[in-house]
Amino acid sequence: MTPNVISGNVSVGDSPAVNYHVSVDGTNLTTVTDDFGNYRLPGVVEGTGVMIVTNDGGKIIRKPFTIEKGQDLKMDFAF
Repeated sequence: MTPNVISGNVSVGDSPAVNYHVSVDGTNLTTVTDDFGNYRLPGVVEGTGVMIVTNDGGKIIRKPFTIEKGQDLKMDFAF
């Protein structure tokens, strides 16, 4: 299995979502968004999974994905 990268942007309306938690469900892969709402999650293995984005207020977005060997994936989220 070859690790891949999932990256993207999280926004709230027209504004960046700063310090939102982004993770791959069922793994220890997690990060937080930067000052521009961007995130980068390296080490994702090929297959299917679910991305989870949460804020401190408890709002959650879940989005399924499929990533193939050697593929990097861009996933954006909007609250």
